Amino acid sequence: MKLEVIWSPAGEATLLRLAHWRTAERVARAVYDLAATGQGRLRRRGTSPTEFALYVGSCCVRLSLDRAARSITVWHVFELR
Repeated sequence: MKLEVIWSPAGEATLLRLAHWRTAERVARAVYDLAATGQGRLRRRGTSPTEFALYVGSCCVRLSLDRAARSITVWHVFELR
């Protein structure tokens, strides 16, 4: 698949605000794995063909997947608890 990962300012800030650095590392790794292999717990958000949520343990990553531009944009990361 090999997509470029783009972190929005809010996406990067919310990743860095996670309670534990190991959780942030796991989330970032899952995003890059999704970009490289297409593998991950990905669910479509609403009716948009480009808006998705990636679930990583107790976290959710809101992202856009643009296959034409070959990119993933991370908009927000939050813990589900």
